[in-house]
Amino acid sequence: MNKIDLTLIEKKPEKSLIEHLENLLKEAKSGELQEFAYVCSYKGNSVNHGWTKLTNNRRIVGEIEFMKSGIMEMSK
Repeated sequence: MNKIDLTLIEKKPEKSLIEHLENLLKEAKSGELQEFAYVCSYKGNSVNHGWTKLTNNRRIVGEIEFMKSGIMEMSK
């Protein structure tokens, strides 16, 4: 088994992130979660985004806009 050099990790894993992802995975496996769009932030300040096959594009884009204004409001 490979050892992980913990001195290279800037922060401990975020528990709430892990719990949220695990819940989303359960919903996807049960068939409840049907589509997914995301933006991720990584250590080192890099970001990424993506999405699954989307059939409800307008609804997803509307939710992204709503999320965007919420995030902007938090940064004030």
